Formats: sequence, C-alpha cells, structure tokens
Amino acid sequence: MSRDRRLRGSIILLACLSAGLLGLSPASGPALAASEPTGRITGTVTGPGGVPLEGATVSAYPVHCPNGCAGYTDSTDADGSYEVDLPAGAYILLIQQGFGYLAEYYDNQLEQEDATQVVVAAGGTVTGRNAQLEHGGHLTGTVTGRGGRPVKGITVTAYRKARGSWQYVGQESTARNGSYHVDDLLSGTYRLRFTDDAEPGYLPEYSDSVVLDEDATVTALDARLAWPRTLRSVKAPKVTGKPQAGATLTLVPGTWSPRKVKVEVLGWYADDLYHWLNGQHARKIRLVGRTLAQARGHVLLVRFQVSAPGYITVDRTIGVGKVTG
Repeated sequence: MSRDRRLRGSIILLACLSAGLLGLSPASGPALAASEPTGRITGTVTGPGGVPLEGATVSAYPVHCPNGCAGYTDSTDADGSYEVDLPAGAYILLIQQGFGYLAEYYDNQLEQEDATQVVVAAGGTVTGRNAQLEHGGHLTGTVTGRGGRPVKGITVTAYRKARGSWQYVGQESTARNGSYHVDDLLSGTYRLRFTDDAEPGYLPEYSDSVVLDEDATVTALDARLAWPRTLRSVKAPKVTGKPQAGATLTLVPGTWSPRKVKVEVLGWYADDLYHWLNGQHARKIRLVGRTLAQARGHVLLVRFQVSAPGYITVDRTIGVGKVTG
C-alpha cells in the first residue's frame, strides 16, 4: 500500500546536489571561509542491536532555514562515527542510511519540527549526538462493522506520542477483508484513528494506546465500528419570510429526536443559481445581491442541515416560493 509519510527534508537538498552551480560539495557541505570560526558535531550511528553503521549520512541544517539552506554533512566510518564541521550556530540533524533503515531527526524523531536542536559554539565541539536507526515496526489489525462484517476503505491513521502530544505519522486504508498494515514505524507509543469517508458512514473511533518496540510488529489491533443512528423529525421545520429583495428568511428548526441537535442553514438556490453561507452557521438569510435579481421568477429553496453526535446528518431543502421584487 502507498505510504503517506511526512518526514520532511529527509533527502539532502537539491542545493547540495547541484554542487557545480553553487560551488558546494555534497559530501562535506558548504566550504567554510578561512576566517570563519569553525565548530564540530560528533557522534556515532548504529543499527538494531547497537551494531555500527558504516556509510550513514549525517546532515546538519541551520535552524533558521532548514529547508532553504544547504546542509553540512559527513558519512560514518566503519565504527559508525562521524564528524561534521560547521560554523557556530543552532542546527538540526538528519540521519539516514537507506538499505531498509528509517531516516530520523536527532533525537529519535520523525518530524523536523520535533527535532532536538544542537547548538555549536565558535571553536567548540559538541559530542555524543548519537543515533540508532531502525528497520521500522508494524501495526496490523482488522476493521469490522455491522454484523461483524469486514469493512473495506476505512482510513487508519497512526499517531505517535512525541513531546507530550500525538503527532501524525501516516495512514493506510483497509483492504476488502478489512485488514490493514501501517508500516515503517519508529519505536514508541501509538494510537490509531479509524474513519469512514463515506456519507453516511461508520462513526470514527480511536484505539487504545499501544507500545511498539524497535522493529517489532503488533497484531490484532482490531476495531468494530458503530453505525450512526437516525434523527427523527417530531415537528417539521419551516422557513418564514418572503422571497424578495431586502427580506430576511428565518429557519424555524422544529423539534427532533433526540431534542439536542445542531441546525444550520447552508444557503439558498433557485433554478441553477446558488448562494452558500460558507460556514457562517446561521439560521437567517438576508436576500440581497446580484444573484437574487437573476433568480427573479424562480422558486427559491433553502438548504439546511441537522446533526447530532452519533447520528446521521440530515440534509434537507424547503421551498419558500417564487422570487419577487
């Protein structure tokens, strides 16, 4: 299945690759001026089990322009060690190896904005900026619905807990048999959200938190989704006011079961002319404007929605009469 990951900046910038145009070296980053104070960042990159990784790329990007500046880079030696020489400043580190390993930002983060900054003083060396790359873990399960039948096309979104909040990682869709596989995950604590894009569709649901160990697979993260209930009109809604220029139409929502519902006017239309309120969540419409004049002689209809948590949204129209004036 296709992955929708947001590991931004995980490839060395094109600016680095276009060395001939910019006078930069992709292997070692931009050349430092002779008079420019130089600092250094050092560390070790390992793989699963702490085995040193040779040939991993460590790139340091200035914090003030991580996507717009060329990075200072180095490749790890046989013992996994690296040294990146650069000017004094604050940096974020991107560590990548390829060959089945997940790229990550220091310190063990998927997202650039979650990276730990490394501050280098003029002439100073920052040591111990180590990274352990992973092959990636997996979360799997099955989604069922009414009658315990598997549901195809449910979106399964993975969130990883980082710095006290849940960060989006990626998403997959369930197959015909209801199964899903969310792959290429760093170790950590995850939650899954199950959503149905169909209308009407199953109600969204969250999984419990689950701990994923390095390069592990957690199975049987199943979900049985609930189908929404149906709203029932007890007293029919109506629209008051005349369909003429300058008039105000008011939606009287009537009564519903359950009683606590949200009622909002979406807009009006007449023949092939439309006027939507664009999320103003009003119950009143003032009839003005050039579109209304063009609708003269056509029957004006008001469109509205009624919704309540756990229920299918009702979308209806009420005819008001022919536009005059």
